[in-house]
Amino acid sequence: MLKNDKKNDATVSIFREGVRADDTGEKILYYTVCRNNIVASYNIEDVLANTETSLELNEESVSFFLQNGFIPASQTIYKNIFWLSIGDEAHYSVASPSRQTVFTRFPYFRQHSSQQNSYNPEKLLDVLGRAIAERMTANKPAFLMLSGGKDSLSLALALSRAGLGNTVTGLTYGLEDQRYDESSMAVEAARKLGLKHHIVRLKSGGDLKPLLTRFFQHSVFPCADEALIPYLRCMEFIKEDCQQSTAQIIDGSGNDVYMGHVPGKSDVLKFKLAIGDTIDLSELRGLLLRRLKISHLFDTKVETLFPGRRGVPPLLLNQLNSSLNDSSEFWRDLYEENKNLEYFDLRALCRGRHYDQGEVMLKARLATSVFGFDYAFPFCDQDVINYLFHLSEDERFDQVNYLNKIALRKLLRSELQYDDLKIGKKAFYLEGVEVVRNLKDFIFDEVGQCAYWNINTAKRLLTQCFKSLDQFSGFYRTILILFMLSGWLNHNKFLRK
Repeated sequence: MLKNDKKNDATVSIFREGVRADDTGEKILYYTVCRNNIVASYNIEDVLANTETSLELNEESVSFFLQNGFIPASQTIYKNIFWLSIGDEAHYSVASPSRQTVFTRFPYFRQHSSQQNSYNPEKLLDVLGRAIAERMTANKPAFLMLSGGKDSLSLALALSRAGLGNTVTGLTYGLEDQRYDESSMAVEAARKLGLKHHIVRLKSGGDLKPLLTRFFQHSVFPCADEALIPYLRCMEFIKEDCQQSTAQIIDGSGNDVYMGHVPGKSDVLKFKLAIGDTIDLSELRGLLLRRLKISHLFDTKVETLFPGRRGVPPLLLNQLNSSLNDSSEFWRDLYEENKNLEYFDLRALCRGRHYDQGEVMLKARLATSVFGFDYAFPFCDQDVINYLFHLSEDERFDQVNYLNKIALRKLLRSELQYDDLKIGKKAFYLEGVEVVRNLKDFIFDEVGQCAYWNINTAKRLLTQCFKSLDQFSGFYRTILILFMLSGWLNHNKFLRK
């Protein structure tokens, strides 16, 4: 296994037969096959520099991105460039140079937890504090993405207890709509903990163009996570308002995979009722159908595990580009391979391995890299994982009441008088409908200039989605996915090398 250096990604290793990923999930291991060897690094640009051919788009990955909003392990948007997620191991045979076999030994199934640890708030704060301290670099300003949720507030509390509170600045994205704005929770917590803190808001729609164009040009991958734009805005705030050219970004992502991807009641129901695995309904999964509340019935079971069906309907993929096809077969095969898992473990495997790493945490990696900043996920520290994953199940999740991260809830209730049942997790989310409407001209320009699409089909799709926003706000996700991929294809410097 290639060693994961917490502070340095710049290592390229050559493997003759196989390579294994880091099970913590903090760093992504990328690889390509070059001269009958696997060239692997935690720095994607090092891998790109060692490719034998010019970069080409992977049409299957484009189809995944358009349909699901992310690309699952182990593919990337590029042909012959791959990534390994938690528990993955790739093997390559000289006899079959065009094939790599990826094995998954997922480490966070319920049976793998010893459940021998007991909840101890001092122990929890200690391991978190040490994890943060080990990732910080002297004389480099540090910023905590402080959403006001359980993860980031736990890190803020650990920072304060470790005596690091005055060395870190909290950043909270504030929603303009006061009905959903939860930044006050972060403000109050920062005040109690003595943490420097700023609320960052989006600029007007027109002022987002330079920020998004910067992302399109400099991001090694496309991304359509709905929190990407707020995240980028925070990076811009650090650069411009705080006047920092270097920074460390501390992010609270990465613990769901081992603390429990607890579903809601509706998630369980969607999974049970989905019939997309037994009947190929790709022809029915069109734009009009997605306005109906029963549209999830036509998804595959694995697709119901991800947050909403958000992308381009399968029926339109081939019309956008003749090389694109419905990606549902991949999810059917994944379910068939793992259908003997109980629902809780299946959800952890699919969400943790594919969605968390392929979208949620990727967003943080890309946003920081575009501004030349470092990132850290303290919850991915091995000591933190060893403590939290091996707590008893009733300290990690409550399946009956659909509650996750019980230990963090207890910690925040006792230390900050935090009402964990009120939090709505809006603090780093996007006012999607308003943003795409403000960017409408920019969106049509980028999609219309993208030579990869059948322009008439792309514009017709956008027009239909914009017209439908009032009746079904979820169409903003379709708009955002098509827009973010189009802009990336139009401007990206890596594709042009």
